[in-house]
Amino acid sequence: MAKWIWYHGDFEIYHAMKQNFDREERVMKWPAYWYTSGWNHNVYFCKEVYLKQPETFTVKVQGEGYGKFVDLESHEETKFSLLEVVTCPVGHYRIEVYVANLSGLPCAYIEGKAIQSDESWQASNFLDDASAVGTSKYFIKANQNPMHFTYTHDIRHAQKVECVEEGLLFDFGHDLTAKTVIKFSQEFKPLTLSYGESRTEALDVKDTYLKHKIKQNNDPFGAYDDETKTYTTKLRAFRYIYLPDVKNTEDFGELSVDFEFIKFPKLGNSLLQIQN
Repeated sequence: MAKWIWYHGDFEIYHAMKQNFDREERVMKWPAYWYTSGWNHNVYFCKEVYLKQPETFTVKVQGEGYGKFVDLESHEETKFSLLEVVTCPVGHYRIEVYVANLSGLPCAYIEGKAIQSDESWQASNFLDDASAVGTSKYFIKANQNPMHFTYTHDIRHAQKVECVEEGLLFDFGHDLTAKTVIKFSQEFKPLTLSYGESRTEALDVKDTYLKHKIKQNNDPFGAYDDETKTYTTKLRAFRYIYLPDVKNTEDFGELSVDFEFIKFPKLGNSLLQIQN
């Protein structure tokens, strides 16, 4: 079974950097203020094959590049384009696929009957000897892009809503990563959203790290849909949302969150079932 492959470690660094640079504090973009190492932008993948008959395959990459056949008996090299179906001749060859991506993760998906990308391939960044590639069980289809996770979405409402200091405090029960969705019952109304991982942090409207006064137009942290009368913020991490100067939801409409997550297996429950 073919899988997306990349230089080992690059996948984790790339996604960590996406998160570290998507931070905000005190109504400002607040990218990571610590040293950050990057992923490789120019790599090649390789594998030796012994073929008794010609084999065809296709190559899909995130980035751009080319391929090469190295005849390990004659040492002759033949380059090939990644934009067409490729045929490897009979013999002992090393297949090399070169991928460069200045803005993202260079990776490849190689699919054929006998030749396909998996853990048997190696990768090099041109500094070190080639070593085992990186893969993930979540990226095994050609139409996927390892630079983007496909999340499960779940619309959730607060487990508890209470009136505190002339405002409404929404408690979602635990920390989550979600977009805030406000469905207005009538026209758009500017609201202040004060977020917090703790109750104390959310209620501290003046000094909380994450506060957002939503705008109907030209809001860098969200967008308003005139047709549905719905405002949606960017993705954020929190447990509590406090709306100062709002005494009840009838003042504006409905507040919910679009929770994004990946359905990892619950290992603790699985082990418990095995033991029983």
